[in-house]
Amino acid sequence: MIKIIATDMDGTLLGSNHKISKLNQETLKKAQEKGIHLILASGRPLHGLVHQVEVMGLSTENTSLLAFNGAIIIDAKTHEVHISDTLSLDLTQRLIHKLKHFNVDIMLTDDTKLYSLKNDEIAQHEAWANDLDVIQTNYEKVDFRPHKILVSAEPTYLDSIIDEIKDAFMGEADFVKSAPFYLECLIKNENKGKTLARFAKMRNVQLDEIIAFGDNFNDMELIQTAGIGVAMGNAVDALKEVADFIADSNDNDGLAKVLIEKGIV
Repeated sequence: MIKIIATDMDGTLLGSNHKISKLNQETLKKAQEKGIHLILASGRPLHGLVHQVEVMGLSTENTSLLAFNGAIIIDAKTHEVHISDTLSLDLTQRLIHKLKHFNVDIMLTDDTKLYSLKNDEIAQHEAWANDLDVIQTNYEKVDFRPHKILVSAEPTYLDSIIDEIKDAFMGEADFVKSAPFYLECLIKNENKGKTLARFAKMRNVQLDEIIAFGDNFNDMELIQTAGIGVAMGNAVDALKEVADFIADSNDNDGLAKVLIEKGIV
């Protein structure tokens, strides 16, 4: 019996219009009413997930928010923190120093603020989507420990510099693409899947009692950890290769269809 539904947001639960469909919304509400625990698992900042629950019209009852690709997970209703880890200040400063050598935007989130090197269109969209205030900065001084660093650039250029960035911090941080134009700099050995497993253990839930949905590289560990791992029809090929099932696309209610067809809801 499924006790936890864990789902990525962008490209998975949300359509290309960045909104939740009526069927996805109604299906998840039914799951919540049955007592199934819902985890919204995203690379988004925490404030953005808190904002999205309200926008999507989902209940905060029996719901958890897994943000920053696994660096933090909280209770959606009480905001009790279950797990929270951050990059060290020294590593953050060295990462930013290295990243400033490239033609990229560098974004850090602190509570309701989004710090951005360029404050370009992508940063503005990131702030809007997550209900954050943008503060443009040259990062001369960073005095807080972020849960992750988000890098954005033109996709082809970003692909050309990833290896150089990774090699400079081998063994210190993890790097994963969450969109063609996004590279996430993350806490070493921390991801959505590992945090899901830690949370399930806290709740005495077995991994085979979890179903998870995703579409991108940063969902790899999420769907591999869950007893049932589902890749969306629009997912990257690498994710489809490790998934147990492939759903319809995020624009065709893929998540809801799987939950209904498997009798989970």
